[in-house]
Order: sequence, then C-alpha cells, then structure tokens
Amino acid sequence: MQLDDTLFKRIKNIQSNPLLFDFCGGLPLSNCYLMAYLACYFNLKNYVEIGVYKGRSLFSVAQAFKDNKGKAYGIDPYSVNYAKEYDLDENLKKQINNFLNNINFEAIYAQVLNNINAFELSGIVEIIRRTSTEAAPYFRNVGIDMLYIDGNHDRKEVQADINNYTPFLRDGGIIVFNCINWPSVNYGYNQCKKDCIVLFETEGFGILIKKIKTQKNLDAAKSMSQKLQNLYLRLLEIENNREEEKINVNVGVLAYNHEQYIVQCLNSIIAQKGNFNLKIIICEDNSTDRTAQIIDNYIKNTPTSQNISFEYLRSKKNLGMVKNLKRLIRACSKSKYTALIDGDDFWTNEAKLQTHIEFMENHPECSMSFDNIIIMDFENKYILSNLQQQLKGNIFTTHDIASINIIGNLSCCFYYSKYFDKLPDKLFEMFVGDWMINIFYSQIGDIGNIRNAMTIYRKNIHGIWTGMDGYKAKKKTMAFIDDYNQFLNYTYDEEFTNLRNLMTQKIDNRYLENYDLVIIDDVFPHPLSGLRYQEFLSYLEHFNSMKVLSTGSNIHLLGNETLEELIISFKRRFPKTRGKLERFSSFNNINCKLLYFAFSENAILFVALAEERSIPFIFTLYPGTFCLNNAQVDNLLKRVISSPCFGKVIVTKQVFYDYLISKHFCNPEQIIFILDETSPLLKLNIIPTI
Repeated sequence: MQLDDTLFKRIKNIQSNPLLFDFCGGLPLSNCYLMAYLACYFNLKNYVEIGVYKGRSLFSVAQAFKDNKGKAYGIDPYSVNYAKEYDLDENLKKQINNFLNNINFEAIYAQVLNNINAFELSGIVEIIRRTSTEAAPYFRNVGIDMLYIDGNHDRKEVQADINNYTPFLRDGGIIVFNCINWPSVNYGYNQCKKDCIVLFETEGFGILIKKIKTQKNLDAAKSMSQKLQNLYLRLLEIENNREEEKINVNVGVLAYNHEQYIVQCLNSIIAQKGNFNLKIIICEDNSTDRTAQIIDNYIKNTPTSQNISFEYLRSKKNLGMVKNLKRLIRACSKSKYTALIDGDDFWTNEAKLQTHIEFMENHPECSMSFDNIIIMDFENKYILSNLQQQLKGNIFTTHDIASINIIGNLSCCFYYSKYFDKLPDKLFEMFVGDWMINIFYSQIGDIGNIRNAMTIYRKNIHGIWTGMDGYKAKKKTMAFIDDYNQFLNYTYDEEFTNLRNLMTQKIDNRYLENYDLVIIDDVFPHPLSGLRYQEFLSYLEHFNSMKVLSTGSNIHLLGNETLEELIISFKRRFPKTRGKLERFSSFNNINCKLLYFAFSENAILFVALAEERSIPFIFTLYPGTFCLNNAQVDNLLKRVISSPCFGKVIVTKQVFYDYLISKHFCNPEQIIFILDETSPLLKLNIIPTI
C-alpha cells in the first residue's frame, strides 16, 4: 500500500473551503479522510456517492481514487422534490424542508461542475444528474468498490439505495452510511450489518466491509477497526484545532557502557534544528564504565536553552535492556512525538527530527515513522541496509513488519508519543527491542518510511545481538518469534511462521530445529477429524520435543475453513502448543529421530522423504481409508512396510492385524494392536531407541 505524500494536504484544503458546507450536508475531515485512507489501503478503483449536494465529501474522497487511477461517481438529481425528507419528527422535518425550498439547486449543480476542474479532478469525477434509482443500472457492468449512501434519508429511499447498489459491490468492497442515528437510516444500516463486517462506527457514521465472517476476516477487520479509531481521534484533534502551536519532541536515549560513543550520540541530538521544543531524556543503566559520569558532565557543560532541556534517569542497579527500555518509553509518553536512540548510535542529518515531524503531520494514519540506517561495521566501514534499499513505497503495515524486520534499529524510529500508553506492561515481560515495539505500534497505525539515510547504526561487539554467535542468535530469535506470536494471539501466525522458517536454515550444517518426533498429516487440526484431533493433541500436550506439520491437502473435504484459519484457531485454544504446529512447506531444515503418520495415505506420500533422510517412521492403519483385498492398496502398503526406515505399524481392528499377518506384510513384532482407542506413544512404549 502507498499513500501519496500530499493526499492529506489536498483533502484538508478541500475541507477548509467554506462554500462546500452548510446546514444540509458535507462530511467533515475526520470522516472523509477515513474513507480516503481505506480507498488507498485497499487500492479501490470505483467510488459511488449517492447524494452529492455541494460535493464536500465527493471531492475529498475522490482525491484518493485519483491516486489509485480510479473513478468517482456522484449521483444527485439536484431537485428539491427529491431532496425533501418526511421520515422525521415535525420540527426537524419543517426545518430541513424549509431550508431546501430556498436552495438554488441549478446554481449548486453548476458550481459542482466548476469545482471538478478547480480541484483537478477532471476525468476522475463524473456527476450523474439522475435519481439514484434511475442511475443504478449504469453500474451493472461497472462494479463498485466503495459505496457511500447519503441521499434522501427516508426509510424507503435508503432501502431502495441498498437494494439497487449493494448487488454491484465487489467482495471486499466498502459501504459507508451517514446519519445512522436517524431511525429511517438505521433500519437499512442494521440490515447491511448482517451480511457485512463493521469497520468503524460512531453515533451517526458507519463503515462496513463486504466480507464473509470467517475468523481470518474478522481478525483483519478488528485490526483495521483499531487503526480507524485511532486515526479518527487524531483527525478530531486537527479539526478542533487542539494541536500544539510549537510541537514538543522527546528524544529518549538508552545508555549502558557507551563511554566511547555517548558524546557523539548526544552531539547529534543537540545539533537538531527545526520548529519544535526538544527534551532529551537519558536512561542510564548503571554502567560498569564511565558512561554515567560522562553524561553528567555533558549535561552540566551544555548551555541552557529555551528549546532544549534534559532529564537524566540513572539506575542504582542494572535493570537490563528491556526494563530500561520500558522506563524510557514511559518517561517519553507526555510529548507529541518521540525519537529513540541507543547511546552508541548517532544521527547524521540535523534536519532529521523536523523531517519526521513534517511527515507525521501529513500522515495522521501513521503511528510512527523511520528513516533509513547506515550500518557501521566492526571495522568502521559504512554500509547501507540492503533490506531497506529494496523497500517500495513509504507506508507499511503489520503484515510487512511481522514478515521481516524492515526497520532493524531503534535509533531510526520516530513515534506518536500518545500511543506509548497503549503498550501493555506484559509486553515488557518478554524480551522486546525495536522489532516487537514496532510490530505492536503498527497495529495502532501504519508505519511511514522516510527514504533518506539519517541514522548510523553502530555494530558494537559488546551489543546484545551484534556480539552473539550466529547460531545462538538464530535460536534465540526463533524463541522470541514464538513468544511474540503467542502474545499477539496468533493474529499474524502466517507471517511469523514464514519468518521463523527462514530462520531455520542450517548454519555450518547444524540444524536449528531438532525434535524427537515429527508428525506429518493432511487434515490436522480440523476438529471434524476427531480421532486425529484427540490423538495429536495428546502428543502435543505431553511431548516437549515434537512438531506437527500439516499439508492441509484434504481439509477441503471437511468444510470451508482454510488450513491457516484452523491452525490459528487451534493455537488460540491450546496456546501451550506454540511453535509445535505449522503448515508443511519443507523438511530440509528439520531434524528428527522419528516420523509418524496417521493413515496409510500419509505414509505412502512421505516414505521417500524418510528414506532420503534415513529417518525411522511408524504409521497407523485406521478404518475408513484402508481397503482389504485390493491389489493397488496392497502394493502401496508393501512399498511402505518394505522400506528400510519402517519401524512399526499401529492397527485398531483385529481384522487388520490378521490381514497383515496372513499376507506376510510384516511380523507380529512390527505390529502394535490397540483396540479402538487413542493413547500417547509414550504410554504405548513404541518409540524405538535411536
């Protein structure tokens, strides 16, 4: 997703035009920008607005569709006869209709046509001067991505608009209603809610998305709703002129054993220029070198200024990186914006803070921004971040940063400070650094990227990560990914799992994932496969060194849920199984002592894999898929049992046991007979000694 840098400015300019607003209509900035934001976020192409009037909302929202190379259609007959409202109490009805009687609709229509050019929307905005019922057939072959219903508010008219236009709304399309606090509108709005998901709602304004109410879609809508609510509150502050005249910015400094670097860091902060008040908050964590003394002397010897102040927080005992970071974030929460920096890093551009301020002021949908980093390696050579150089666009989401740490450094980050209070204390009970803080922040609002390298990230040999052995660092990162995934209730399980799998690539031919037992299955964790659900859950709860890989190849036979949705649902229900279940993608980077397959089909599919890696396997013959006296099935079964990696087969029916013996497929020592029950392998004592 990419938002044009000037979109907010353009919409704000349109909204400031007093000729576009009066008693009878015109959505404010807060509502219009929410719609424009959604249009950009989902890259929507066709916008239809029923009830244009002077065009305040049409011209505002159309700016986003212009950026998307789409079109905006405004439908309005510009006739007093169609504009009059009757489903109102007498006083309001009289007030509105008297106002309408005095409107020159021809003049308004002419002005709307003129404003199409004035707002540079020629070729983007098309006005259809007809009733909404008359105009509806036009969209039969056009399709609608966003529909705004704000025409005549009488119940029958609202219902007609819903009936006539929602069939043309594409899957994933947005429906917007105004005046939902009017009973005549509320009835139709509530009917639409039954078939849609609510994204945003105030007393009089509602936004719905046309999506089936699967768990994945509900999770995505919940995430978007949180962003829209935060954006709405920021926009209200802008509308009500509650913004600070001179912006207050905190710079939070994390300092520990940085005696060689801290002065360079502080100098780069003091050098910042711009129209803001600067407060430097330093959290020093009981360093074992002279860092604390150097900071103290620096503050005493720095000339005082009206625009620059210091706050120095020293620890009497070492808190550790996470607790010190928490203390710093809590201390920085009172300003409008905050930049954070490690005491061994520094900034190279004296306009860095001002650049971030201007970006954030023009992108209220962003909770934070970051500039690009220059890495200083152990030999003091400067290298641009390859990952950041490959980024496209300037707006990123939780999906982007959960998939890979595109920021990679705390010192290039700039935050809307008010959201610091949304960071829960439990977050800091894990190991958290820039990545997890930024993932959490990205749920509150989007992440903006200023494509300018202004931060030096020093690779310090004594740093927590840069000084760590590569194998150990990967192992720790994998554990942290599992922590973060569980903490975020597996909402981004696909992203975290994909990243975790990237981390598992062998180092010096050493496996990062080693297990006693790995199960490969085609249906788990679908609950309708009750036998497997019970069996595998038992193993997951009792065995620490194990993993289940699901191909999901046959889950379509059991319902409409995707494998990803089933996995997330299972992990939420059984959070202690974290890190033990994922989609099967590759087995190249996993090492195990034993493979297990339920049902012969899975054993047949993966016997070659077991042989390639010389991994022993066992499997279970369950009723329902195994056929007796079938030549094709017998040949496949022989292939599995004759494998040099074959260990044992579990059967649950006496007839299967007898069949295997009579056909000389295997000897009695290779068969485990369990009469119609599921038990953990540990209790059955059938895991062979490796």
